[in-house]
Amino acid sequence: MTVQTGKLAFRFDRNEAKQMRQPPNRQMGASGETAVKGFFENLGWGAIGTGDHDLGTDLYLQLRDDEGVELLLMMGVQVKTGTMSLSEQATVNGEDGWWFREDDHSHLDYWSDHPVPHILVLQDETKTRRFWAYLDRETIRSTGKGIRVFVPASQPLDGSFREPWAQTADRALRRLQFEGSRWNYDATTRPVEDQARMALLTPRLVVPHPNRGSVTPMTWSQAAATVIDSSATRWEENAERHEAVPDFGEALRHEDPHWRFAGALYAWRTGADADPLEAVAVSTRSSRMGVATAVALSVALHQSGQSERAVEALRVNLVHDEHTVDQGWLRVRIAALEMERGENPRARSMAEEATVRLARHARDVTASALQSTATWILFETEEMLVRDLSDVLPALDNMASWWRSEKVANGLSTSMAQAARSWARDPTVLLGGASTGRNDLASAELIANLTGMTSQASHARGLRAKVDLTEGRDATGALHDLLTAGDHSSLKAALRHLRSVGSAATLSEFISGVDPESFSRTTFRAGLTAVAEAGDYATHSHGAHLAADVADMLLGRDDRPARLRPKLLAIGPLLEALAGVVVFAEETVTRDVVDHLLDADHDETHQGPLSHLLGRLDDAGHLRPFSARVAEAAQDDSAPRWRTRVFATRAFEVHEVRVATGGRILGGDLEALRGVPDLAHLRGDEVSAALQACWANLRAVTERARRGSMSVMSTDAARLAAGLLLTHRRPDEWAPLLRFLEDGAVALNLKIDTCRFLAAHTAAVPLSPRRALEEALPAIRKSKAMPDPSGRRLDTTALDALQVQLGGDDDISSPMLAALATSAVEEHRTWYAGHLRASGNVDALAALLVDPSQRVRAAAMSALASIAVSDGAASRQALRTLEAGAAHAGERSLGALMDELPRSVLLERPQLVPLLENLRRHPAWRIRQSASMLLGGGTHEHDEDQGGRSK
Repeated sequence: MTVQTGKLAFRFDRNEAKQMRQPPNRQMGASGETAVKGFFENLGWGAIGTGDHDLGTDLYLQLRDDEGVELLLMMGVQVKTGTMSLSEQATVNGEDGWWFREDDHSHLDYWSDHPVPHILVLQDETKTRRFWAYLDRETIRSTGKGIRVFVPASQPLDGSFREPWAQTADRALRRLQFEGSRWNYDATTRPVEDQARMALLTPRLVVPHPNRGSVTPMTWSQAAATVIDSSATRWEENAERHEAVPDFGEALRHEDPHWRFAGALYAWRTGADADPLEAVAVSTRSSRMGVATAVALSVALHQSGQSERAVEALRVNLVHDEHTVDQGWLRVRIAALEMERGENPRARSMAEEATVRLARHARDVTASALQSTATWILFETEEMLVRDLSDVLPALDNMASWWRSEKVANGLSTSMAQAARSWARDPTVLLGGASTGRNDLASAELIANLTGMTSQASHARGLRAKVDLTEGRDATGALHDLLTAGDHSSLKAALRHLRSVGSAATLSEFISGVDPESFSRTTFRAGLTAVAEAGDYATHSHGAHLAADVADMLLGRDDRPARLRPKLLAIGPLLEALAGVVVFAEETVTRDVVDHLLDADHDETHQGPLSHLLGRLDDAGHLRPFSARVAEAAQDDSAPRWRTRVFATRAFEVHEVRVATGGRILGGDLEALRGVPDLAHLRGDEVSAALQACWANLRAVTERARRGSMSVMSTDAARLAAGLLLTHRRPDEWAPLLRFLEDGAVALNLKIDTCRFLAAHTAAVPLSPRRALEEALPAIRKSKAMPDPSGRRLDTTALDALQVQLGGDDDISSPMLAALATSAVEEHRTWYAGHLRASGNVDALAALLVDPSQRVRAAAMSALASIAVSDGAASRQALRTLEAGAAHAGERSLGALMDELPRSVLLERPQLVPLLENLRRHPAWRIRQSASMLLGGGTHEHDEDQGGRSK
């Protein structure tokens, strides 16, 4: 018989196939194990078969409670199936049952001394009659030649024994005692083949006690442990004192491969040079030393983005039939890497193999740490897992985990003490300049990575990155560490801060190293955050690459979201990431994205990201070719209202959309105003209709308040009315708003935002309403505030700011104005900047350009720009201040500056051209684009010869 597969043909001889038939007893045993495995899985427990690795254990069980939560307990099962299994009936102490016999003592010590308790299951060939017994010193009896075990008929295999099994497994775990800190433990007494693993996973056991100094020469394992422990200076001191101890350079050239191993670790950790590690890994392959070196090399390769090489460095050391801790270690590390790559089936398979190899070594402190990692990986890759236990699993009780936690605690304590000294400007000089806190965090991260516990490694790395940022270290490196740690919320905060303070070079350097193709399970969400928040600083070519890559994921052409983060609702983050770089997208990518946005059925939770992305497409001119389709989407009566509003904002100028939106506004629909890009676009009749709707809303709120009902407003009609009145300059229509603000029955909570808005725009309030507002302030202050459930008091400083603005007090030393200027609340200082705008005080505004708050800096920049374009005497001074401040200003401040400039700068204010020419070379696309538009250049083209930056 010939079977054709592809280009190869294979011929099978039926007679040969018959000769290779599996023995009946082997087939019966395999099916019996499967049946028992099914029983325990139906019980809700995890059952892992040992396959060809059966040394006396057919199954390892992971015990779980009634809700499916892991109990962190294990049990082994030996299964015997067939007619002979229940053939030898017996009665022992009046109890009926059966004898199970073995002809030798090969399994006596294995079962009785195994750290995981075992049970024996006997079942007949039908697999319907099953009985069990414990396998321990009490139940296993020697017959002289072999052993026998009594299996009572009163112990059928059923769920009623679930609790006794769990109690037995718990007692076995409690018998595994570890000493506390083990300061007196001498790891050098352990076999040489174990010392490398201990140096990497439990360096605390290997590094000599610090109080012992350098009296005794270090061994190679102790030297290696100091590198992992981030205390390699002790190795250096020991080498200077003892001729037998090589220094770092000598260790790399040493004839003993163990010393070369220590030297290679030092070269990697101090210079990120993994070549010496690779050389040692090749020369020691398949040995215990080779395993330790391969694990370290895999960490180095993975950190440099070479995940495939990292896995291969481990696989070449695998030995199929060896059940050692080191072989379990290899499989744990492979499982962790495969999980990071989104290859969950491979990760689970390796974690299960590791569990089989590590189970019998539970008394080994390194094995218990690796077993915890294997358990965690099985949790994380479980398809039916309904809740994420990644925050619970790293807290598994094992000594190595406790020691890593202590490292983290020490690092945070030291770093916090340093931060407190810096805050207090403590002049004390501390001897020893090394940042020991940072070193402890780096050590905890490294040990967790070597163990395969990537969640704990990421946590430590994120903490170290925050220490670097607060201590003023390499900001680009710290951002990269936050990304690789997967700390997307901290990364977003850091990037927004750097954008606000004007760290353009740092942002450009950081985003240049972000590549979605390298995203892993840990970095996926943080990577999207990086693109969303720093994408503006990419070069044109790199931005186009990022846009195409993110678009592929959004459009389902790439399976990374489902493979890397299947439990993450990635649509919102993908939309935000694409918004960060869509301005650089090629035409084909833009077309596909717009088609998707118009056709996809997005959830309302995507409203914000969708609106942001459409806005960015519009800013770049990418929506113009699709204006007709956008207009259709804005008029789709079958679509949710939020969706039509989002598209209506982008198609407002289309006649049909404009008419439809206007019709809803004329009908009193205040929600329709969300589809208007700017209140200035409204016609007079629409403004009147919107104001009438606002007045009706305010009357209803007032009537409910007078009846004693708690009043709330779904739309802040008072603030909206104030915006309409100021934008369209209707000085004679303020009366309804003033009555609402003065009415004592209406809670102050419903008025404070309107007062805050008016305080920020007092300069635009006409003279008559200005006086009326000033007269109404006492009544507004008397309004009672509704209690806040949190117990916080309502901030009424907006009323003080409004009073200052309305009073026109130009005395900068007046008590109320001085209180605003020196307030710790940024909003108060923002109001102070607004007051300085009206008074034209350039010197005071210049001082606010270095305010800690980006909001205050933006307000000061906006005020200076307003003064610079005026015809006043201070305009020239304001322009010089702007030119000096713009060089270091953040995005928000520069945006506020340009928002104040006239659209035709060349004609109206040519003196601003040099300032805008400089901004047209800014690293951020948004700033370049705004400057170019103000200069009349339209959409600015990028020059790749200048690194993607505009000329």
